[in-house]
Formats: sequence, structure tokens, C-alpha cells
Amino acid sequence: MEYRTDILRDLRVEINKEKNEAPLFLGLTIFVLILLTFLFLIPTVKEINTLKTEIQELEGLQTKYKNVLISYEKAAAYNEKISPYKDRLLERVPKEPNSIEAFDILDFTAKINNLRLNRLTTQQTLDNAENFSMAFLGGYSDIEKFFKELKTSKRFFSINEISIKQVNTKKRKDTGEQNKLFLNLVISSWFLNEQ
Repeated sequence: MEYRTDILRDLRVEINKEKNEAPLFLGLTIFVLILLTFLFLIPTVKEINTLKTEIQELEGLQTKYKNVLISYEKAAAYNEKISPYKDRLLERVPKEPNSIEAFDILDFTAKINNLRLNRLTTQQTLDNAENFSMAFLGGYSDIEKFFKELKTSKRFFSINEISIKQVNTKKRKDTGEQNKLFLNLVISSWFLNEQ
């Protein structure tokens, strides 16, 4: 019986040891889990600051993209507004250079407005333009009419240079001629050159 008592006593001691070790093991396990949570799952202050910086950068980009979108919408609305004018202008700009047609328009416009062509030189530039250097002789009202006609001609012209000098001529009794103006112009005629 003694042997049985010893076994029971040893068994009780083992059970008491396990009861004492179980809370310790459980406590260590919980501590390790909490430690791992803080180390790996909860972001550090550095990571939080990095995330805040990235959020601010993204908000800045979002603002820039909104501004670009607003600018694009304004440009689209402006393009829609000027589209009829652009189309009318493009009708006046030929697809290829045609100096003869441009010269004919300039010469005809000068003749119908009583301007006498004294000099003409032409030059084609690299930026899709034909430049005409011209000198006319005529009265002020004739020159004014010439510019109005040029503005509404079927071809688009831009005036690059202009100089006007008064030519002293005496008024003739027999012809009624008044003082004339000498007009020097450099006019450009544009073409599209769609190659």
C-alpha cells in the first residue's frame, strides 16, 4: 500500500506542477502575441509620418489634376467658341503655296482702289508663308479702301511692315490730282502645307 501511496503522491505533485506551469505558459504566450502585435501589426511613428506625407502628395496631385481638368474644360469651351472663326479662316488659307493667286488678289485689290503698283518682290519662308514686299502710290482714302478690301478678301493676308510717305505733287487744275501717299508694305500670305 505504501507503494500505491507513493505513486499517488507523485501523481499529485506532477499535477500541481502542471497547474503552476500552465498559467506561466499561458501568460508567456499572451505576452509574446502582444509583443508581436506591437512590432508587426501596429505601424511605427516613422511609417505613420511616411503615410501622412504620401497622402499630402496625393492630395496635391489631385488638386493639380483638378486644375488641369478645369483648364482643359475651359480650353475646350474656348475652342468650341472660336471654331466657326477658325473654320472661316482656314477656308481663306490654301493648302499649298500659290504666289500667283495671292499676287493677283493683291494687284486686283490695289487696282480697284486706284493704287498704282510701283514695286513687287516675293519670298517664300520656312514657316509656311509667302512674303510680298510691295510699293503703291495713291490717295489716303484709296489706301484705306485697299486695307478694308484686303481684310475681307478670299485669301488671308497679314501685314508685317508698313510705311507711308507723302509725295509732294502739285494739284493740277486739269486733272484735279491731290497729294499722293507712297505706301510700302510687307504682306504675308499663309498656306497649310499638309504633308
